[in-house]
Amino acid sequence: MRIRGHAGVVLSALLIPAFCVGGDLAIRGPRAWRAGAVTYAAGVLLSVLVWGIVLEAARHPRRAVRRTAVAFLAGAAGLGIGLQAVVYSLTHAYLGRRALILALGIPHLGHAGYVTHNALRAALVLGIPAVLVAGFAAARTRWLGLRGSRAWSLPIAAVAAVIVTVLAPFGATGVQPLPPDVLWINGVGGPLLYFVGLAHKPKALPVGKHEALPSSRGLPADAPPIVLILGESVRRDAVCGALAATCDRSPRVDAVAPDRIGYRRAFSVASCTELATSSLWTGMAVTTDPDALARAPLVWDWARARGYRTAYLTSQNLLFQQSDQFLHGSRIDLLHEARDEIVDAPIDGGSPDESTTPAALAFVEAPGAPAFVVVHYANTHVPYRQVPGFARYPTDDGLGRYRNSLAFNDDVIAGLLAGLRRGARGRRAIVLYTSDHGEAFQDHGASYHSFDLYAEQVDVPLWIDAPPGVLPDDILARLRRDAPTRPVATFDLTATMIDLMGGLDVPELRSSATALSGRSLLRDAPGLREVFLWNCPPTRECATESFGVVSFPMKLHYVGHDESYACHDIEADPTEELPRPATECAPLRALLDRTFGARGERTAGER
Repeated sequence: MRIRGHAGVVLSALLIPAFCVGGDLAIRGPRAWRAGAVTYAAGVLLSVLVWGIVLEAARHPRRAVRRTAVAFLAGAAGLGIGLQAVVYSLTHAYLGRRALILALGIPHLGHAGYVTHNALRAALVLGIPAVLVAGFAAARTRWLGLRGSRAWSLPIAAVAAVIVTVLAPFGATGVQPLPPDVLWINGVGGPLLYFVGLAHKPKALPVGKHEALPSSRGLPADAPPIVLILGESVRRDAVCGALAATCDRSPRVDAVAPDRIGYRRAFSVASCTELATSSLWTGMAVTTDPDALARAPLVWDWARARGYRTAYLTSQNLLFQQSDQFLHGSRIDLLHEARDEIVDAPIDGGSPDESTTPAALAFVEAPGAPAFVVVHYANTHVPYRQVPGFARYPTDDGLGRYRNSLAFNDDVIAGLLAGLRRGARGRRAIVLYTSDHGEAFQDHGASYHSFDLYAEQVDVPLWIDAPPGVLPDDILARLRRDAPTRPVATFDLTATMIDLMGGLDVPELRSSATALSGRSLLRDAPGLREVFLWNCPPTRECATESFGVVSFPMKLHYVGHDESYACHDIEADPTEELPRPATECAPLRALLDRTFGARGERTAGER
């Protein structure tokens, strides 16, 4: 009878860790331990110890101890099982220490659309495992009975097991060779260590100290204004790059700008806003050292050096990742962001996009020098703002909400363009449009963005609309000729805008122009080159690593959540559905190993 009692204690204590580990192995298979079998074994042991000892603490004769233990079990189940399942279904990665440290850099995270829009669903997903585990603990206590009065070693051991799991150092890396429950408990250690001063501050963009450029002469008083429209999370195939009978996704922009020139091979150097925009503002590669990035002149500084009035008008909340501080030192005449409209503007959705349009039109038409304006929208970021009259798709579906938000964004952009073309100065404006990155909807198993570098997360729209007579005929002919086939990276657009300003050829700015990473679209294509992609530089925390390189038509990137490399021919396979053999990307693999360090993981397509 005594043996049977001990067997019941042991077997019931193993039930929850067996579920966590077994479920993880069923989902990830060998990937669960490939990055470290010993580490994974240690995680399994910690899972057994934490669940087993805390379950035993739930049998303590003191009610307060029992309730505390059950509360911990419920919380650990809701977060370590339920939340991890949701996060993995969206990102192919669990929440660990690096992900939670990254969350420290997202102000008002509790108000973010990831949480508020899915509040009911999240409550169910977290609540079900929490209730089940709490009920199991209560039923187990009734079945096995309370422990004897001398049971204080159990709560002490439970606290010790949790502390060891929280503080264990193996969760500091981006690789995830741990069961999901242990990854969560260990991940909590990141913010805790940070708050007590024992962990580094979450990485973010550097505070700007951007160097001034020498003023140059020769800008004509009637030079056309330059307007950059920057979208948020707009994937290339979600809108129409140019007017075409085969595309009906941008009807209002089509009506206002039917002759715009759309590029079919534009891509971002990162799948997150702060990295893509820092490259766009500076014209530098995503691998640029943070100090050099902080000193680099921004596109507004180039415009000021050429004699333009400058503005950055955005519905983005620039508190995210110190985007506002990165702008420090730049010569921007007018900076207006989401918090200027709404003091506590959501960190993800910002302020209403349409509120930005009047300020942009007024700035372009104001007297004085020609205007250079960046109009940066935000409302197409998750949770995808829904506006009455633009809800053609179901609003309870993420993709439907996304399409609805893009329909309204089409109307907003068309309104800006129409307003420009009605103005005395705006009718001559050269307008460029692109997005910071794309968006995934379970393409390659992920959702949203910033989790990997597949096509859906980095391929972006790009078009240029120039009224007749504003650009020389030979330049227009070049743009139209190259648009279908020329690969364009983020920093190429920066070089193009500076070229439109006349900044690449004036003697005073020529030395600074040599530091730009991109090639102007007004000039010959650069030929074969390597463009690095990176989501995890020294300026950003990331849950799992992702880096890569494009040497068109080949693309190779490291998918951290799969611990593998993805090799694709993006000309023959633009959606990256058909991985190529590793041998075809061998030169790119060698380049990535030299640049980012060798990982040794397999390449998709290897046998």
